[in-house]
Amino acid sequence: MADHSNGAPVLGAPVRNRYFYGKLLDVRHFDMEQSYFIDKRWLITRLGLGGGVLCGLGVTATQDGKLQIDPGVAVDGWGREVVVPAAYCLQNPAQPTDDLGQPSGQPLGDGDQVTVVLCYLECDAEPAPVLVGDCDTQNGCANSSTVERYRILVRAGLPDAEPAGLTDQQCQAIFPASQESGFDRRVAACETIDAGCDPLADPCLVLATVTLGSPLQVDTCTYRSRVYSNAMLFDMLLCLAARVDACCQGQAPPPPTITLRKVAGDAQTGAPGSVLPTALEVQVVDGGGNPVSGETVTFAVQGGGGGVGDSTNFAASRDVQSAADGSASTRLQLGPAPGLNTVDASIASGSSVSFVEMAQEEAPPAKPPVVEAIWPPNTESINPNTPAEMERWRKLPRIEVTFDRAIADASLQNSPDWIRAWALTQTKARAGFVTAVHRLELGAPEIIDSPTLPVAGVTALFKINPRELARLPRARFLVQMHSSGGVVVDTGTPPLDLDAEFKGTGVDGALLEEIWNMAVGADQQFPPDVWNGLTDTGAMPPSGDGNPGGTFASWFEVILD
Repeated sequence: MADHSNGAPVLGAPVRNRYFYGKLLDVRHFDMEQSYFIDKRWLITRLGLGGGVLCGLGVTATQDGKLQIDPGVAVDGWGREVVVPAAYCLQNPAQPTDDLGQPSGQPLGDGDQVTVVLCYLECDAEPAPVLVGDCDTQNGCANSSTVERYRILVRAGLPDAEPAGLTDQQCQAIFPASQESGFDRRVAACETIDAGCDPLADPCLVLATVTLGSPLQVDTCTYRSRVYSNAMLFDMLLCLAARVDACCQGQAPPPPTITLRKVAGDAQTGAPGSVLPTALEVQVVDGGGNPVSGETVTFAVQGGGGGVGDSTNFAASRDVQSAADGSASTRLQLGPAPGLNTVDASIASGSSVSFVEMAQEEAPPAKPPVVEAIWPPNTESINPNTPAEMERWRKLPRIEVTFDRAIADASLQNSPDWIRAWALTQTKARAGFVTAVHRLELGAPEIIDSPTLPVAGVTALFKINPRELARLPRARFLVQMHSSGGVVVDTGTPPLDLDAEFKGTGVDGALLEEIWNMAVGADQQFPPDVWNGLTDTGAMPPSGDGNPGGTFASWFEVILD
């Protein structure tokens, strides 16, 4: 870190560390790394910002004769930041100190004056073991950090001079009472002001001067330097400009300028020929931002072929008088073709604003997902005459459902809510034949890459437990799907319900609903209408009627002997 303890810093060529592979980094190089950036910052701060109090650091006398210094931040005469993080109490302002802050000489008496200064101070901290020594290291530990602190000093008497500034002669040179022909203020300032590079010999900052007595008299303005923020300087310029306008124009101010503000209705989109939902609205205001009523605002279509007007009558242009709040508005009917529609609003003063709208064809509603195929297919018979299909069924009893797109994972995980299967057999009872129905338990769906049916899409495979089929060498199988209320949706945004609408059986809807409500593993007898309703209705096309939701019913039979 840079060492400023032996005097004011002097200008010199900055030196920064240069790295290369294999370079040995020691303390000197790490110090060089820090010093380069610290010295650069302090140099720019000193010459660009200047020394002085940035914020806080107020000095007030207490009732018991002490001084309280508030927290704050300052830049000293060498460009170093001095931070006072907490309030500081100066116990005896009558006691002068040396440069180390220790008492020096006898305390002063009433009527004497002292100067309270703030100084930058670096303190070594955080001792740590020295694990690897060198020839210069004698101790077993060393301080591992430097804390940038501060020191409060009391000096007898007043400072030698007030903070440096432009003299009266310099001010008159830059701002003369009368200007000669060809006078250039920029040149005058350049020739008059000479900013030196040398730092102050004493970098400490004056916080206050104090006249001793009871009470203490504290002056924080005469000798104290301040650094004003850009925001504060800009406010001062505005105050000065207001004073110049009030005092030096010598004539009444010009009337306020009338202008337009855009309020609402910009950047809308609608179908060609439609009337946009939000009116195009402007406000007429004067130079002070006050609303102006009774001003004629002309709305004129500039492109797109639309029209402006009220809810029913539209034309290429329209005049509207501003209301008491300065507002004026009109509706816009978009042109007949897709594209940009532009409208200008203007007033007599020349002020105008533009509105840009878009006419575009509405996109057709997204089509919901559908079932492209199911295996075994609707009305399929797996029997000894179809040995390949029978072998496939014996190897892995299953149902494959192919969708035209991906189905959301949450829907697949909750598949019993929307897809169920049953085994049906025809048995003889006293009154004739009845249909015995058994609810099967389908396994969790698996997405497969090579479905049985070569149909494009996403296929989910649902396994059937072979033990449930051991007693069913001959059976018909019913598959149903129910889609509504987001129970089975695709992965789009927003997700769409499966368009499941397909009835591959002649079974009455009420009977299908009764079967749907059976529990897993349950057995129930139904009238022969269920068996007889499983007729050959043909192969299944993609499901759906174009609307999300619906019910799906498909059946097939298996004859293994």
